[in-house]
Amino acid sequence: FSLPTWSNLISFPGGFDDPRIQAEKTRLTEDEFNEKYGGIPSPPSDRIFKEFRVDIHCGTYPYEEGKDVFLWIDPGYRPGIYAVEVAQIGKDELGDDVVYIRDEIFIQGYTTEDIIDVCEKKAWWKDVKGGAVDIAARQHQAMPAVADVWAQKAKLPLATMKIEIEEGIERLKTFLKVNPITSKPNFFIDLKAQGLISEFGGCLNPILTPPQQAIWKRDKLTGKPEERHEHAIKAVFYGLVNKFGYTRRTFVVRQRSYLQWK
Repeated sequence: FSLPTWSNLISFPGGFDDPRIQAEKTRLTEDEFNEKYGGIPSPPSDRIFKEFRVDIHCGTYPYEEGKDVFLWIDPGYRPGIYAVEVAQIGKDELGDDVVYIRDEIFIQGYTTEDIIDVCEKKAWWKDVKGGAVDIAARQHQAMPAVADVWAQKAKLPLATMKIEIEEGIERLKTFLKVNPITSKPNFFIDLKAQGLISEFGGCLNPILTPPQQAIWKRDKLTGKPEERHEHAIKAVFYGLVNKFGYTRRTFVVRQRSYLQWK
């Protein structure tokens, strides 16, 4: 933990607004200033979502009872990380959609049945109206398909999505960027969702021992997104594309809702 330089009011009596601090803020890039004077380490230059900032996108955004809840899921497949992002959708003052990630299940080594048991104990479960999941959830790999388990055990329909990674990235970026009219983004994360925040680079990964950075980045040689540290973010992709579609070109999105239970 580091205090910002401007907290030393003896050296900088104006605090953050001290002329010397403001001069450095003008001279340096935002990341350089934050690291040198704000006590905030600079995020890796190869992280995918440079738009993300904890101070802008994260805070206390608790579940609102009585409003529809959607579960956006990346199963991870054992022994991988199973990510469930708990979303509610509102409106800003312009009438544009705003996504709130209210809660998260981000855990390793659990089956889909286990995850459903965890979900059913949550206060928000009674308001769950649907969700989205990786299209691979329709496949049977020597075990019941993930989408089938959610349909049969939880009675929850899930849209199964095949997402183009780069297009999913662009879709999410449209929500992360700050609207110049409202001075706010359209995507907010409650601080409980530490798995998602860690993949953006906002905190240490809560699963790894010892806790350490696990940021979704691009490969330095190929420039392609790495296939690790993206479980929670991919879950968000599935949800955003299911609800709002892609951003630029028109794509065929394979989608099916599973309502097959006995």
